[in-house]
Amino acid sequence: GVAAAAAKVAQKEKEKQQQQIDELESVIARLNQNPESAKREEALSAVKGQLQLSESRRTSALSDVDFMKSRYQDVDAQALRLANENKALKIQNEDLEKKASENLRAIHAQNVAMERQELLEQIASLQAQLQQRDAELYNANQRLASVSNGRNTRGGSMPRSPRVPSGMSPRPRAAFSASRGTSPIGPGQPFVGQQAGNGRWNHLQ
Repeated sequence: GVAAAAAKVAQKEKEKQQQQIDELESVIARLNQNPESAKREEALSAVKGQLQLSESRRTSALSDVDFMKSRYQDVDAQALRLANENKALKIQNEDLEKKASENLRAIHAQNVAMERQELLEQIASLQAQLQQRDAELYNANQRLASVSNGRNTRGGSMPRSPRVPSGMSPRPRAAFSASRGTSPIGPGQPFVGQQAGNGRWNHLQ
């Protein structure tokens, strides 16, 4: 870029100075061929001065050309180095992107595993709650059945009123209700008012 342009300018300057040197050398040659001229020495001195100036400019131009060439080589080497560094950085960037993608996939898989574990724990907790509810419901049903059976048992132990067939009157009960153990009447003796089963009581009816 810039170094190449500067080298081109220096090369043109070098060619220009070389052309001037060639022209001055031609003038000197012509003056040497005419020694009769009075002005030959003066002209020759002037031409030599110009020649020295041109030589100095030529040397400076050559130095500039060499500098520009060196500068161009440095810039070219630097450009090559930067290109290699850019290539290496590109490869490194691709590796980093690959590793980052792998890390993201690993993090995503870890998050999915954690969410799955949390869901499994929630499911286990809900199942435990359901089992507890089932146990409580079973116990409640057992208590309800026990209470219902207790009521039925008490209802069956209470004496029921005897049903008297139609057309028949209930048998007369004794005027004095007492158990055999506390009654003054001995065992086997009928209560007062009770119908006797033998002939002694038939004439009283």
